[in-house]
Amino acid sequence: MKKLLLALFAVLTLAACTGSYRSGNCEYDFLLHKDISISKLIGSCN
Repeated sequence: MKKLLLALFAVLTLAACTGSYRSGNCEYDFLLHKDISISKLIGSCN
């Protein structure tokens, strides 16, 4: 039961800290902070 609650807490925490933001014509999805964006790091939007 403890592992289930821990897993649920982790999922809810990560789900609450995701989002997206628009910069010009590009929209980036991020996790925890808008500077932590894989699509922005790989330059998928130029």
